[in-house]
Amino acid sequence: MVFTFEDGHQETSEKGSCILFPPTVYQDYRGKEDFFNSFVEFQTDQVIEETYAIPCNQLFQPKNIQQINKLIQKINHESLLPQRHTEELIAAYMTNLLVLLERSFEESIPQPQHEHYQLFQAMRLKMLVNCEQQWDFSQFSRELSIGKSQFYKLYQQFFHTTPKEDLLQARFQKFFYLRSNETLTIREAAFQSGFQNINHFNRLFAKRYGCAPTKYQQEQ
Repeated sequence: MVFTFEDGHQETSEKGSCILFPPTVYQDYRGKEDFFNSFVEFQTDQVIEETYAIPCNQLFQPKNIQQINKLIQKINHESLLPQRHTEELIAAYMTNLLVLLERSFEESIPQPQHEHYQLFQAMRLKMLVNCEQQWDFSQFSRELSIGKSQFYKLYQQFFHTTPKEDLLQARFQKFFYLRSNETLTIREAAFQSGFQNINHFNRLFAKRYGCAPTKYQQEQ
């Protein structure tokens, strides 16, 4: 299958590949011929990347694909034929699934890069969880004791996106979350999500979603 990501770049997945899409993220994947895929849609109050070391929007190749497929089948079975304690059982299956995916992803990282990856993952998690703050990517490269160009190269290699795009996506996700309770105005939600200029926010929003924030939410 060929995946097209938000920044326009494409990747071809191998058989058995996995990817975790967060809410509101553009999804475009197509098979070169007939294909079969297993998937689970779920909601959680947790920040997945804070609890599990699984990056979003990144293809990876798990080794335990049979276990993963069996768990997805169990979740599907419980959803179709609910019984007593179905919700608790599905939650347990989902925890098991995410733990397996986390371990598979860590095992897929080449050993020489593993130390760098762990530092990048911790830095990235801090940035995404606190996306409303103003972050200096040059400071990140200094803290990691690497050059600026190497920082961007490794970030792209590890997470298949740029730090700027990653941060922007996190801010939009937070904006949608803040607007979901309908107590904040668009301006207030944008500022609390890290956008310092409402006009700049409106331009970025229109470029990404094809319309103004007010029109987008009216159509949802």
